[in-house]
Amino acid sequence: MPKFSAPLFAILLLGALYAGGAAAQTELSAAPAETWISYRDAYRAMLRFEKYGKPKHWLQSNLQLVPRSKGVSHEGLQLHLRSASLNLLLPIDASLRIAFPFLKAAYDDNAVLVLNRKDGQFAYQPLVSLVTRSDGVYDLSDVRTACEQALNYRNFADASGGRGQRCTGLEVVYHKDKGQSALSLRFRKTTQELVPVPPGAIGPFARALGDAFVSIPFRLEDWPDQGQLVLTSTPLAILALIE
Repeated sequence: MPKFSAPLFAILLLGALYAGGAAAQTELSAAPAETWISYRDAYRAMLRFEKYGKPKHWLQSNLQLVPRSKGVSHEGLQLHLRSASLNLLLPIDASLRIAFPFLKAAYDDNAVLVLNRKDGQFAYQPLVSLVTRSDGVYDLSDVRTACEQALNYRNFADASGGRGQRCTGLEVVYHKDKGQSALSLRFRKTTQELVPVPPGAIGPFARALGDAFVSIPFRLEDWPDQGQLVLTSTPLAILALIE
């Protein structure tokens, strides 16, 4: 198995944990321009992935911020973990994902996650992602395995619906300001010929993040069973298309 690094494939899972001012029990109070949720509630939601026992070697789990409406600015976002004994700044990546810290002290202190935005602008949700190859080359057999693991976990985590759906491919997400040259996907046949992957409708992940993001769909049924997907630039994320 090749060595992997940052997030690659991802699927949106579940609804928002809590929007601003959710029912966290804490002695800390949020300023008017802040949104907060209970660390314990987020901890319990994120622990579901940690306890998942089926194959997940392609998968990783993050907490993600989701804009509740178009036009909400992502500039200067800061998320703090605060309690009587803690005040930690949690890094947010370009796709609004956070590496969730499992800290006993934060749980015992009934800490809160505090976002420097007005109540109701963002929601929180678990996000399950895969890891990415540093060379940008993905055998279709690995893509199908990743897709299967993502779908299996979705069915496990969201038993209320989605049964009968399947993973049809991937949604490759970029920032718009990278320009069209950054949106380059290629399919490599066994003959080593590289065929461009044509752009299509923007997928659900990019739409949820807002107008600053674009995506390219890659549907497995449109391509031969054998070959490689080649990314010529590193995307923000690649989502499993569950349809």
